[in-house]
Amino acid sequence: MSVSVRCPDSVWRSVNASGLMLLIFLLIGFVLPGAVHWSFIPAHALFGIDQAAHEPERLTGPMSAACILIFAMPLFFLTPDRAGTRTNWIDASVRGFKSVINTTPQPEALQKRRDLSVCAPVLHDGMTALLTFGGVYAAGVFHWHALAMTAYGITLSIFAVFGGFFGGWLDDHFGSKTALFVSVGGTAILGLLSVTMGPDRILWFIPYDVHAPHVNGLPFFNTWPELIFLGILVLVAITVTAS
Repeated sequence: MSVSVRCPDSVWRSVNASGLMLLIFLLIGFVLPGAVHWSFIPAHALFGIDQAAHEPERLTGPMSAACILIFAMPLFFLTPDRAGTRTNWIDASVRGFKSVINTTPQPEALQKRRDLSVCAPVLHDGMTALLTFGGVYAAGVFHWHALAMTAYGITLSIFAVFGGFFGGWLDDHFGSKTALFVSVGGTAILGLLSVTMGPDRILWFIPYDVHAPHVNGLPFFNTWPELIFLGILVLVAITVTAS
């Protein structure tokens, strides 16, 4: 059984908007209170959340699950079924599981869809690992805490939107395979460049004085190594989204 579904644009807009809205809510409601004294920021974290116990970070898991559930609604209600395939969710689930079970032991079936059976999972896992590593590297090397990491996530989410346009332009002008070579290759090169940055160095070979005056008045991203590192990861977000 083969089923092809094309999700409407509203689904993708909902996915992008949900992640950005969640990060902004976390920033305003739990991370910024007590760190800045802006009029629109609460004096204390919402709902009595204890920042010292790292409760804002621990909340991200349950809040992400709730976000996925809520913002998946457009997928359930706006993605059309193909004509003649409407069925209840139990029958559809059973047919789906049987399809996976019947396909897995058949090498010839997997051979016909190598793009889905091998290439796509490897690509997606690799991209997820790279994005996760960027956050781990930032926290471990630059010692970014919840405030900086949340701002980092918001920044990358915003610029990742441009990756969709960039990937579409590459695909339209050069074809899908060339678009993948450019976007994946660019991601690999930029990912390697990101690990050449540190609080006391730029691109490994350029030393930086960690006691130098801050280049801006922000409570984060206020040194040249941090700004350049952030710029590299912004480009990574663009190429990852393009791929």
